Amino acid sequence: MKNQTISQPGVVTRMTEWLDVRDGQKILEIGTGSGWQSAILAYLVGKGDVYSVERHPELVKFAQENLKKLNIDNVHVILGDGSVGYTDKSPYDRIIITAACSEIPLPLFDQLKENGLIIAPVGDSSQSLILLQKTPKGIVEIKNQPKYVFVPLHGKFGKNNCFCITIKRILLRHNLLLILYLLTHLHLLHSLVILLL
Repeated sequence: MKNQTISQPGVVTRMTEWLDVRDGQKILEIGTGSGWQSAILAYLVGKGDVYSVERHPELVKFAQENLKKLNIDNVHVILGDGSVGYTDKSPYDRIIITAACSEIPLPLFDQLKENGLIIAPVGDSSQSLILLQKTPKGIVEIKNQPKYVFVPLHGKFGKNNCFCITIKRILLRHNLLLILYLLTHLHLLHSLVILLL
C-alpha cells in the first residue's frame, strides 16, 4: 500500500521487549499494518487477546489473511480510527502505538489500566520511542530513546490535531500534583510545629 511502511525487526523487537507483555493480558495495538507485530503479541499473551485498530480497509483485510494463515485466533483486527483507541474492550494492560504521534492521544490514556504500559514513537520529523506507565500517582516515563522514524498517526487525535497530551505536560501535571501534595503536608506540618511551640 502506498505511503505505508513495515517496521524493522529490531524496532518491533525493542517495542515488544519494552512492553513486557505477559500471558493472559489484553493489548491494544494502534496500526495493524501487515499484522506481524500483532502475531508476535498474540503469541506472548497466550490466552489473552490483542485488539488491533487499523484505518485502511486494505490493510485490515491483508492482516486478517496473514493472521488466518498462521492460525492465530486471539487477534481482533478492527477497522477504525486508532487515535481514539477502542473503548469496547478497554481497559488494556498494554497499549502499543505503531505510528508517529506529535503527542499521545488522551483517549488512549483513559483506556489504559492502572499500572499499565503504553509505548509510542513521539515527535515530528524524527521521533523518540517513549514508554510510559500509568500509576496511581500519575503518568511516569520509564524509557525514552531518540532517533526513530515512523509514518504519522492520522485521525481525530492524530498527528498535529488537538486534544493530545505531550510527555512534558504529563510529567508537569504529575509534578504539580506532587508539589501540591507536598505543600499540603508541609502546611499541616508547619501548623503542627506552630501548635507545639
